[in-house]
Amino acid sequence: MKKQADLYPIRLLRRGALPLTIAPILGAALFLVALYAVAATAFPGAAAGAPTAVEGICLKQRFSETGSYTAQITPNAIRVEDDRHEYYVISKAPKWDVSIVRPKTREIFTTSHRDWCEKYEFHGMSWTTELKTPLRTTSFVKYGLPVKRCIYGSTEEVNTILVSRQEFEAKTEKTAANHAEVEYIEPPGCKMTGPVMWRMRGLRASDGVVLSIKRVIEGQGPVSCLVTEGLKCGVKIAPDVFDLPKEYKPVPFHAYLIISGQQGSNIKGLFSDYLGK
Repeated sequence: MKKQADLYPIRLLRRGALPLTIAPILGAALFLVALYAVAATAFPGAAAGAPTAVEGICLKQRFSETGSYTAQITPNAIRVEDDRHEYYVISKAPKWDVSIVRPKTREIFTTSHRDWCEKYEFHGMSWTTELKTPLRTTSFVKYGLPVKRCIYGSTEEVNTILVSRQEFEAKTEKTAANHAEVEYIEPPGCKMTGPVMWRMRGLRASDGVVLSIKRVIEGQGPVSCLVTEGLKCGVKIAPDVFDLPKEYKPVPFHAYLIISGQQGSNIKGLFSDYLGK
């Protein structure tokens, strides 16, 4: 957009100066005022100084328990949206409260960033909740970015989304020796945006944006539960992407807020079968 010409103040001419010199200056000033008024009517956002897009990161990821989603991340905000558009999560400066929004039911849950990181558990059935302190951390380059990899020790059980009572009994047996690997990047602002994603995956809140989570079982190889399918840096992200809807019904937290309706039905059916109800 071309920069508008500056409006310079018109000073009164001293006595004795030619009065005719005022006419072209005044005419130009009035023309610029009229031009500004037209621009303000046609482009109200520009006239009001609307915020411009900010460079950030766009991620396409797939999580084994909750499906695929897209994350848009800037230094001052994060939005994670389910690809089925059943829910999205937003957190942004300055307060960094975390909100889960479900457009189809017009519901919204909001909590503080601290409670999000410390109070709520999202995937109690997943082995990722057992990952606490890494045994070691290594660094390398991936996607053209510096990436860190945390190596965790063995977890006790394989806990997956179940399909029958028989499978539940089989899967609760202890597994062979294993370890877990978590890879993440540290873009600007990740101290606040990173924990939002770590907690969504059942992991302990940490800095950095998670790229992958996998479990390596002896004799079986790696089993991934989080995979990054696409990553773009320097993406222009409009600020209204992080706006929260108005007039949605506030609801208390429950685990089904961040899974699809079909997944929720499957899990409820599973437990009804397991409990014999």
